[in-house]
Amino acid sequence: MTNKVRTKVNSIQNKNISETIMLAYSQDMVLLFLLRSESYSPNSLSMLKSMMTIYNNSHGNKFHELEAFLKRKSKDYEPRKSKVFSRDEVLKFLKSAPDEEPLLHKVVLIMGYFGGCRGQELLNMKINHIEDRGSVMVVDIPESKMDIRKKFTIVEENEFSALGLVRKYMSLRPSGSERFFLTYREKRCTVQSVGKNTFGKMPSKIANFLGLPDPEAFTGHCLLRTSATALVNAGANMTTLKRHGVWRSSTVAEGYLADSMELKNKTARMLAGISADEGSGTSTSYLTTVIGTKNSSNESCCN
Repeated sequence: MTNKVRTKVNSIQNKNISETIMLAYSQDMVLLFLLRSESYSPNSLSMLKSMMTIYNNSHGNKFHELEAFLKRKSKDYEPRKSKVFSRDEVLKFLKSAPDEEPLLHKVVLIMGYFGGCRGQELLNMKINHIEDRGSVMVVDIPESKMDIRKKFTIVEENEFSALGLVRKYMSLRPSGSERFFLTYREKRCTVQSVGKNTFGKMPSKIANFLGLPDPEAFTGHCLLRTSATALVNAGANMTTLKRHGVWRSSTVAEGYLADSMELKNKTARMLAGISADEGSGTSTSYLTTVIGTKNSSNESCCN
């Protein structure tokens, strides 16, 4: 809430503010938000009631009409979500971008993709959190946003060549630095640690390199969303998704399931009676197969 709003609230001296006054003031604040073209979430609108409660010792939870007003105004609010990279776009960047400058971006993308890492988790990652076991690399981050230990692996494979890129970056790091991600300039790492704001801007820079529209919409939350979306599209269930994203609640995980176009397409194919042959890339209609089988049976009976 802005200082102007705080000043306005402080200027109201009456300790027993009526609901009518609060409701009228709420309507003025919503109008101000609209005139300033600011989006307002349920939390931002409820801040008014919280401020009134704190500064005036009033009991906002008893004002049912005010609660209904705030709820009604926040009903159509849709939170802004970061855009995500497709699996093909991740592969394209890792393979086509030169290592000279974007090597740091590649390793950050690898950690974000395989670990579903948030910006704070990338910031907290230290060199001793990573164990190279040859065909697999184990990453163990004790400090995560949800206060839950995050542990994931990066395996040897041929598509991403992820282990090779991570090892290359590790070989260029100076000794003595605890933080894993260090600034990368002129084909070498400096002793300066990468900051949180730099992590937040990396998805936008990757989108720029790939020539994707609206690169600014690829925010710092992009890596976690990209990882979760790819996992859902690969067929992960709710339990696997929650464990991967370190979410206690099912609400966030359900959002990824609901937004998955791959799941929507799968549902459409099931409703249409189409079974996809992943090996050959061809599709056959289940209904046609059943009907054809029945017709063949009938012809056999007639003969």
